[in-house]
Amino acid sequence: MDWLPDPGDYFGFGRSSSAEPTFAGLTQLDLGALGALVERWETVRTDMEEMSVTAEHDMVGGAAHAGWRGENATVTRDFLGVTADRFRFAHERAHTVHGLLQTLHDDLTGVRRELLQLKATALERGVYIDPEGAVHPAEHRELTLEGVRLRQFMPTVPFAEELPPGTYEAMVATDEDIRRVVDRAAEADRLAARALQRLADEDAGEQFARSPYPSADAAHAALIREDATAFVELAQDDELSATDLRRMSRYLEDHADDPRFAAFVVDEIGMAEYLLLADRTDRAATELNSAGGLAGDLRAGLGTALSTSLGVPGDMSTAPPGSPAYAQWLQTGEGRDYTRRYEAFIDAGGSRLHGEAWLADDDRRIGFDVALDLLEASDVPVDDQFFFEATRDLIALERDNPDIWSHDRFPAQPGDEGYPMVDPWDARNDVVDRMLGVGAHSNPEAVTAFFDPAGPGAGHLEYFLGDENGAGRRLDSGDGLRDIISVPSPGPGLAAALEAAATGLPPGGVPLPGETHQHTEANVRVAEGIWNNLSRDYEPSTELRENGPARIGDGQVMESLRPALGAIAADYIPDIQQKLSGQHIFPYQEPRADFDDEHMASMLHDIGRDPDAYSAITAANNTFTYIATDLAINGEMEHSSPEQRLRAAATASGNVAGLMTDARVESISDSHLAADAAHNATVDQVEGWTNRVLASTLDAGLEGIRYGGPALVQLREVATESIFGTFREDNQVAAEHQATREYESSLIHHRENVVRDAVKQATENARPALSDEQIVIFENITTGQVEESFNDGSNRVHPN
Repeated sequence: MDWLPDPGDYFGFGRSSSAEPTFAGLTQLDLGALGALVERWETVRTDMEEMSVTAEHDMVGGAAHAGWRGENATVTRDFLGVTADRFRFAHERAHTVHGLLQTLHDDLTGVRRELLQLKATALERGVYIDPEGAVHPAEHRELTLEGVRLRQFMPTVPFAEELPPGTYEAMVATDEDIRRVVDRAAEADRLAARALQRLADEDAGEQFARSPYPSADAAHAALIREDATAFVELAQDDELSATDLRRMSRYLEDHADDPRFAAFVVDEIGMAEYLLLADRTDRAATELNSAGGLAGDLRAGLGTALSTSLGVPGDMSTAPPGSPAYAQWLQTGEGRDYTRRYEAFIDAGGSRLHGEAWLADDDRRIGFDVALDLLEASDVPVDDQFFFEATRDLIALERDNPDIWSHDRFPAQPGDEGYPMVDPWDARNDVVDRMLGVGAHSNPEAVTAFFDPAGPGAGHLEYFLGDENGAGRRLDSGDGLRDIISVPSPGPGLAAALEAAATGLPPGGVPLPGETHQHTEANVRVAEGIWNNLSRDYEPSTELRENGPARIGDGQVMESLRPALGAIAADYIPDIQQKLSGQHIFPYQEPRADFDDEHMASMLHDIGRDPDAYSAITAANNTFTYIATDLAINGEMEHSSPEQRLRAAATASGNVAGLMTDARVESISDSHLAADAAHNATVDQVEGWTNRVLASTLDAGLEGIRYGGPALVQLREVATESIFGTFREDNQVAAEHQATREYESSLIHHRENVVRDAVKQATENARPALSDEQIVIFENITTGQVEESFNDGSNRVHPN
């Protein structure tokens, strides 16, 4: 387009195939030249518009009314029309070029702002981003992410424990954020460069020719469609070379999360063929690139495209499946396309995939197995409405055919002495359970809506846990080793989904430093539904009803849910403390969970027999003790004195500690297990629960303290030390003490190293400073009260 200003490479990258945006390039980018170019093209666009209007009005319009006659008049009018069209085409081109440059300028401006903001906020997470975009611990800038990652898995390496809690997770999250933003800039740059080059190439033969793109949006859409078409052509090639696979990976990297690309690719290839493509590319990439990450990149890209193609506008709060809004959208063209795609997903999912040498003869997987592999690898969360509808329909399939997932597609592997005498069922055979796991790990809000008793998901909890009559899910593995029972042994997906739905976080998830963690009304309803459903097992038998062992008891059908229930109890530790002790504990976290308190001790005791559950509840209880004690001394609340509040906090803390100690020691004694490192909590568990409790209570709970709460870093250090001390003491209680339940050493530790330290920490924060006499009074109140409550808690289930 030599007749117009040259777009050039004013922004420093993108015109060369080898040039790629970098963190350094984007943060140091001078957009002045590009901004000036945008202004010049705005002037050209305006001038071309005026010329186009003038040509149409004066030349064509004038000729039409000039009264010309004859052959010469016809030729002249045609010539003037063509000339006017050229002015119109020139305006159209200028409009498109201006739009492309303006969009690119806006995108790069937003990216630069986002990266600079990320660099600033990263410091609040304890992360330093260097000028090249590499992340380091803020307090140890000589360390790289890879170095910290090695220390995470090699805890014996010196100074691994010196990093503040959550630093590694914050570094990983920050690194992912940087990559996401830089990739977005790269895609924007490539699209703009390609569109501008295409305009120049189209114009090379004839200036003032019609533009291939009427607007910047049309240019982007056309190029995305072009890439999608190229991807489909590659996908239909039976022999894929390493170059082909890398091209496919690049297309997916650029566009997999674009709904237009994803829908076109999945629809053109066909759902069943798309799933077969995933298997084919996985095997081909593994063979050709066994030492690289190409297979993983392709799997993630194909999974992202699949998940994106199954997205629905809105969410479960605005348009849940079955609602008028959802039904209305399904009548649109986009909705009808989604319906066809979704039905193809269900149809392909339930059948064994076939293809010429694509699946081996002994590969018995069905479409759902491959689809779930992709959804698990996706870089975007599973859509909440799709998740609800798909999981609901999968349940409907197994209601009609209870052993639909019973085929041993993933048989258990024999151990050293052959197959174990326990159920060899591989949970991957259970498609419903895997779908629940996908939702739990990628979109906790989706599984919350699915289980919310007050929403469209009403009845789903009872389906998996059983209703008051014991009716619920039925599943038979078909191998003769698994009984047909009303409620099958829960798989890892259900456990993860229940935890995510009740807490609002992925299983084991921890808010980043500085972030708060608050439960929604829906989270609380799910937590109450889970807890109160299972707690009814502890009701005594009557003449009309005989209650058997609790479902989560030792060796019972839902024993595997204990770790998830422990995480739920830990996440709701203020409510657990209050219900167990009868004390109103501050700080109040709204909304609060109304757990059944009549059988609280028995249910907690069974949960606490699991090592992971015990660790979570103990860590949360100790951490919350520091928060509640600080608030008791430094808070300003009506109708209660510091002394009253301290007694309540000590009572609640001691009850939970005593109960968990008894559950822990009984489990070790009954199982004849040594109290070794295998049964101790890990550093990650302790730090994770310390951070979760702080994130969920600190802002809401300590805002009532006039002069502010304890210093977070110091509180974490003290709390973490006391928690590990608790584990050591509980593990060292001799088995003979289990008979008498006299856990003197554990009591002394909780009294001296948890409660007394909490009082000391709180009194140091008091303003104005407390007298020595007042401090002694506070210490005596709490240590005396906690001793009584600890013994009470340890004897709640087995009274002397």
